[in-house]
Amino acid sequence: MAALLLPALHAQAVDPIALPSAPLYLAGGVAPNLVVTLDDSGSMAWGFVPDKMVENAKVTSGCSYPLLYKYDEDGPLTKRYFLSGDYNTQYYNPTTTYLVPLKYDGTPYSTTFSSAYTNGFDTGSTPVNLASAYQPTLGFQPKSKQCYARHPDIDSGSSKQFSSDTVNVPAYYYRYETGGTAGCTVASKTNEACYVYTAIIGASEQQNFANWYSFYRTRNLATVSAATRAFNNLPSTMRLAWQALSSCNNFTSSSCNGWDTNISTDHRIRALSASNHKENFYKWLEKLPASGSTPLRAALGRVGAYYSTTSGTNNPYAEEPQVKEGTQHSCRANYTIMMTDGIWNGSNASGVSDNVDNTAKSLPDGTSYSPSAPFKDDNSNSLADVAFYYWANDLRTDLTNNVPRSPRALDKLVEDGKTIPTADYFNPKNDPASWQHMVTYTVGLGLTTTLPELDPALTWAGNTYTGSYADLASGTLNPLWPVTGTDKPGNVADLWHAALNGRGLFFSAEDPKSLSDAMQEMVNNIISRSSSAASIATNSKKLDTSTAIYQASFDSGNWTGELEAFAVKSDGTLGDSLWKASTKIPAAASRNIKTFNGSVGVDFAWGSISADQKALISENELNYLRGDQSKEQNKVNGTFRTRTSLLGDIVNSDPLFVSEENFGYDKLSGTEGTEYVTYIEGKSSKTPVIYVGANDGMLHAFKTSDGSELFAYVPGLIYANLPSLTKPNYSHKYYVDGAPTVGDVYYGGSAWKTVLVTPLGAGGRGVFALDISTPDTAFSESNVLWEFDGTSASSTPNDMGYPVGSASVGRFKDGKYYAVFGNGYGSANCRSGLFMVQIDAPSNVKFFDTGVGACTTSATQNGMSTPSLVDYDGDRITDAIYAGDLQGKLWKWDVTSATNSVWGFAAGGKPMFTTASGQPITAPVEVGPVPSDASGKAMVYFGTGRYLLNGDETNKTVQTFYGLLDEDKVVTSLNKQSIGYEDANARVVFDGNDGTVNWKSQQGWYLDLLPPSGTAQGERVLSVPLLRFGRVIFNTSIPSADPCVLGGTGWLMELDAATGGNLTYSALDMNSDGLFNEGDYVVIGQDNKGNDIKSPVAGKASGSMSLNQPTVITAGAKEYKFNSDIKKGISIITEKSGTSNPRSSWRQLQ
Repeated sequence: MAALLLPALHAQAVDPIALPSAPLYLAGGVAPNLVVTLDDSGSMAWGFVPDKMVENAKVTSGCSYPLLYKYDEDGPLTKRYFLSGDYNTQYYNPTTTYLVPLKYDGTPYSTTFSSAYTNGFDTGSTPVNLASAYQPTLGFQPKSKQCYARHPDIDSGSSKQFSSDTVNVPAYYYRYETGGTAGCTVASKTNEACYVYTAIIGASEQQNFANWYSFYRTRNLATVSAATRAFNNLPSTMRLAWQALSSCNNFTSSSCNGWDTNISTDHRIRALSASNHKENFYKWLEKLPASGSTPLRAALGRVGAYYSTTSGTNNPYAEEPQVKEGTQHSCRANYTIMMTDGIWNGSNASGVSDNVDNTAKSLPDGTSYSPSAPFKDDNSNSLADVAFYYWANDLRTDLTNNVPRSPRALDKLVEDGKTIPTADYFNPKNDPASWQHMVTYTVGLGLTTTLPELDPALTWAGNTYTGSYADLASGTLNPLWPVTGTDKPGNVADLWHAALNGRGLFFSAEDPKSLSDAMQEMVNNIISRSSSAASIATNSKKLDTSTAIYQASFDSGNWTGELEAFAVKSDGTLGDSLWKASTKIPAAASRNIKTFNGSVGVDFAWGSISADQKALISENELNYLRGDQSKEQNKVNGTFRTRTSLLGDIVNSDPLFVSEENFGYDKLSGTEGTEYVTYIEGKSSKTPVIYVGANDGMLHAFKTSDGSELFAYVPGLIYANLPSLTKPNYSHKYYVDGAPTVGDVYYGGSAWKTVLVTPLGAGGRGVFALDISTPDTAFSESNVLWEFDGTSASSTPNDMGYPVGSASVGRFKDGKYYAVFGNGYGSANCRSGLFMVQIDAPSNVKFFDTGVGACTTSATQNGMSTPSLVDYDGDRITDAIYAGDLQGKLWKWDVTSATNSVWGFAAGGKPMFTTASGQPITAPVEVGPVPSDASGKAMVYFGTGRYLLNGDETNKTVQTFYGLLDEDKVVTSLNKQSIGYEDANARVVFDGNDGTVNWKSQQGWYLDLLPPSGTAQGERVLSVPLLRFGRVIFNTSIPSADPCVLGGTGWLMELDAATGGNLTYSALDMNSDGLFNEGDYVVIGQDNKGNDIKSPVAGKASGSMSLNQPTVITAGAKEYKFNSDIKKGISIITEKSGTSNPRSSWRQLQ
């Protein structure tokens, strides 16, 4: 059976356990810092883009309003194009959907066509009836009333004069039309004859116009609206600070005001989850002024200086800023976003006075920087110099340099002892800095047309890395980057240059939609960088077919997944990659995807799903999940999350190889047994398939020969969460996260079928079953058997938690085949229990409630882990079931009767065993034969420990590995073993009671996972043990308590299965010479004559934490154990093989 990785759980006071949304072992659990800088200059009040559209404006003498302009006879206010989104991109554009901004709690603002607020964030402002009293806006100060602009076709009474009179008309806009007798072309946007007056008609367009009017018609309003949406879904752990260019500009002060000075907020760094911090940010946003200048360099310099703070509660690295300094985590990343509509001017950045990007230097990691494109320029004190300075210098020399690099593949190179190639290191798309530094993101509003004023060859084409980027990066284009001390339109290029030097992104936004998109993309990029703690971390799931290893992995930067096949060479080493499943997904229209509509299996297509399901997901969302990428954000008018791969992340789902498995049912009597012989013979012609669940909402079936997808299945139980996968601000969730299990079933008592049973794991409270008898030729709707959510005559959904792990499938004495699984974690009643669902009659359900567990506190909550089915006498019929729970109770169920109504708990209805102090059992048990000098049913092996809840990684409670003799009674007495020797690479177990177990008075043995020092390391067992040749083999895990360290370490342990003691021979090739002899021993001390005492080892250190059972391939006298760690590394350990187990009648079924 493939190994199991359990996802993290999060306990909440008296609520049922809630599963977290991402793997617990990811490093980078340290939330990043983000400082947002928004433009509060006077031009932000304008209702037009770009600036040069209105070049003759001046403040009208005596005007009582702060922003009132008049123009000469040829001014733009006599022109239709000023009132068309086709030219003035700030004006209403009917092709754009203007989304209402969001309040801090996610609820939307509102406005109406008949009563539209002149400032949607100031509901005290006088509303306007846009059906009759509309006047276009030239400029609007958010603190005051607006002034108006009109076109002569609408207001013939003052065709050439701009004033503040009160002539009102119905809302309108002009639409540019090409063709016609006027010779209208794309290049003739100023030809008045090409513009057609258009009224606002229809409820939908009227609402859209009202949204634009109240929230987007000026640069200030559009910026605030975009920000409210982009920042609304920042993770609550994100640490945020804010400032404006001219106001709210002192990070040593806790007082930050907008245009409403009655509202003061503390704008310094704090977690968004901190009391009122997010609400305060939104209060400031909604009162963003528009009355200052544009000192960009000084503003960016303030952020860099802030990130250089070394001590105090206002230190950005403080554990809880503004409350306590605590532990300063060295891997905390620093980001800044700067948005402006203007050309920088004003003060230099304090402390940055040189041409930094054109000065050779040694970077903090020892890499030499020689001035080169696109970083260098010939000017000092530019915005690009400021960005480069705070990227290239170690802002905290007192902290370890372990900030995650981007992409995280760069970290993997360094971890593997390799050097990052120069081309990758100095690629502006990458951030190789591991020292504390600042990453700079910039966005300019309405500045695209001014770029060529610096250099005609400088063009913007939609994102940082298109347009002129290739020429800038290669040095082919070497523009005269802006000279400091001048204030001219071409200075906007410095925003682009600063983003390149600061290893961030630059956006030039020309209209409210592109501004909103830019804000969202910057936020998404920061979230993805900060969450990419294990860029290609693996879920450590793999299996073998003796010739290949299949490894599933995921990239937490974009939550994509991979299933990769590797050849295994004759010497046990890995060969080349054979295929990657992510490249084998068919086109959307060609994929065979099924689902369950609540009653039967159907196509995963809009015309097939139920009405209830259509209420949960739209047609476009469904098509997206099928693989349609036409509506992703990188496409024209796309709104869905952009995917780099259609295969979602594979975290906790074991890949399952299915081919010619023989479950031994030929031993059954009658036609059931004889027909199985024929069924097995037919398997030889079937296509071998790998099954795995992914968090793209599907179970996938891949052909092992080439990795191509045969079919996929979307469980009906997860529809409510499917739309989240399409969101640009997607935050990871689990979907099909459990491990699939396969079994042959005499279906309906008439025909053999191969059935796949898969729990949803952390993806949902449920289990589903599929008929995979013919996966390559005929997987259809009829192959969908059932889905189960806990509802039955003997149970309710309150009994079903998240069934983490896998199920088991077996034949029982009543002649039926059942899927057996624990109730998992987080059930509404917080108890543990076991489900049995008859495969071919899913309404026949048996639920065994232990009655143990309560929702009183987090410590009293319970849940059952994955069960193990056992056949004692070799007739291939299940005799017993074993499983452990969170309260440390090992349960056994007696199912030996042909009458299923008498099945129940063994050991007199009590737990077979309770661990010391309730050590939790979260991994399946392994069941093996009884030692020759003992008598009983079986030996049961398992380790304890939990890596499920937030905070478990720091728990140092001593955990234990147990070997118990099952004598159909409660186990009470065990022999103690201990770890007596440990060095950096090896362990030796010291035997208690002279290395034996007194089976007359004892019922097994135990080994505390405690080093000889007596200092607990938090070591635990999180995977099922393995029995080989009289040895019990298991991996231990020691999670790192440092959130800056990925995963942790552990040990591969091999003990005598009968006694738990040290082996008397060398089983591990410790010196890698291919031999198993005393050369593999370790010196554990000296005798009284000073001679070395040597011993075989019982444990070998693992450099990185592995959470799975080792995979074994036997080759003669050797066998190779493949261990996959959470960094996607695969270690190969050579071990001594052995003879077959002499107790051939005994069998653990799964």
